[in-house]
Amino acid sequence: MIKNNIFAAKNKNTAQVLGFRPRPASRSGGKPLTQSKGNLMEKRIGTVLILIMSHDCVQQMNDIISRHAGIIIGRQGLPRANDTSIISLILEGTTDEIGSLSGQLGRLPGIEVKSVVLKNKDNEQH
Repeated sequence: MIKNNIFAAKNKNTAQVLGFRPRPASRSGGKPLTQSKGNLMEKRIGTVLILIMSHDCVQQMNDIISRHAGIIIGRQGLPRANDTSIISLILEGTTDEIGSLSGQLGRLPGIEVKSVVLKNKDNEQH
């Protein structure tokens, strides 16, 4: 079995061959959970906005986005007339997964990133 490779399973068949198990459902509310360092973490909805000011790192940016394809629900790209571009990603994943994606993108020169993760209303205390 491959260790420490969270990007190894691209589809269900690959996941089965590599011995990955499906993620268990939550006991409360049926929300999907995922395993992270021994703790079960709830998935959240989030978005990442990417402003591309220099096209030198676009290939690296696309590689990073491809490695995180499992949490991406949607992607929209908007070319701009002033030689900049905007990409909007809609995500569903744990805060760790979303943070990993936005952190890796944010370290690329010529690229600015902002992310927003919605709170789970089921977890809020009144």
